Amino acid sequence: MDKEKVSIEPVNFGQALKLLNNGYRITRESWSEEWILLCTPPPFKYTLDSDRQEYDRCPYIYMKTADNMLVPWTATQIDILANDWVIA
Repeated sequence: MDKEKVSIEPVNFGQALKLLNNGYRITRESWSEEWILLCTPPPFKYTLDSDRQEYDRCPYIYMKTADNMLVPWTATQIDILANDWVIA
């Protein structure tokens, strides 16, 4: 399936998470230039300088902001309850 040509009707957050897990960037209809993306770190351990222990890294969600920055993103209650999620 060509991701460039996929369009969907607005969906709820649960369905949007499935899209994220399948590699799609998603956005809310009420957002202008922002979208979110699931990032999977490379498969190597991270060592903290403070304790010299190795840690596994987990996937996380980034938001592309209107000023073209990638920042860690956490859903608000409004985002979780919204039904206006679409593919960016």
